[in-house]
Amino acid sequence: MIEQRNIAFPRPGLPASFGPRHQRGVALLIALVFLLLLTLLGLTSSNVAVMQERMAGNLTQSNQAFQLAESALKAVESQVFDEICVGGGSGGFGNIPRIDLALGLEANDCTMSGYTVPTGSWELAPGLTQPGGDGWARFMVAEVPNRPVCDVVRSAVIAGAGNVAVNTRSFIILASGRSASGISEAVVQSIYTCLL
Repeated sequence: MIEQRNIAFPRPGLPASFGPRHQRGVALLIALVFLLLLTLLGLTSSNVAVMQERMAGNLTQSNQAFQLAESALKAVESQVFDEICVGGGSGGFGNIPRIDLALGLEANDCTMSGYTVPTGSWELAPGLTQPGGDGWARFMVAEVPNRPVCDVVRSAVIAGAGNVAVNTRSFIILASGRSASGISEAVVQSIYTCLL
């Protein structure tokens, strides 16, 4: 009797260890490593997108607060001009405090940075629709002593204007706005001089 044997011959060019019986799952391991890398890349991308969305939202809130403060400042300046500079009254502000140099302010400090605003002196801004939620627009007005060093506009008008009447009253106006979400708050100020 003739015995038949099935002899497996290796493929030409491949060593015998690469046959079907000798594979150890290396392809699966490489695929899993690539899958892990792609997952980490996707998670990083989504985290970056979420962070950018939050930054854009915060910028929007900050801009809203600044716009509210700026609107309040312009509304109060208009009321000061109409009712104090032109009208000669108190402008509906009641008793306007006067910031004197006796408070420790430097005479040449035009920013009034040494002045601490009393928290009780803030009032809701006139003529503005107050935002909902935790948002608001407030202001504070105080009369500033005549300081021509700080008032370039008044000095220029006095030096070069023939028929412009110059009122000697100046006011510091602080306006504060807070976004409707309550996240951002902005404060702006101006030194307003009555020029008629």
